[in-house]
Amino acid sequence: MSQYLENLKAWKQGFGRFAEIQDWKPGWGPTSWKWKALYATDYLATPLFLAGPVVSISRFVAEYWGVQGAHFIHAGPILWGTTRCQPWVRLAVPAAWLILLGALVKLIRLALA
Repeated sequence: MSQYLENLKAWKQGFGRFAEIQDWKPGWGPTSWKWKALYATDYLATPLFLAGPVVSISRFVAEYWGVQGAHFIHAGPILWGTTRCQPWVRLAVPAAWLILLGALVKLIRLALA
């Protein structure tokens, strides 16, 4: 579980580390609004919901689930030295999020009924 928290901390601190990234696609860079929006959403989703490293979901799927394709090849690398969490955490975290989201949906339905 400590790796999970370390990855989330690294993601948060990553906003101050964009200048360390060397390989940018044309039109992207450390000050690009497109990059900041992508990092704030896509690069958060992998460590938060999938207990993975700080990386885009595309790269995570390509590297760990074996999905092939041009889009996946061009996705950025794993950032800030983060790694996948232990297997039990990779099972527990998505399950916990599903339970929490399910409970939230039920509460909203009750409130709207």
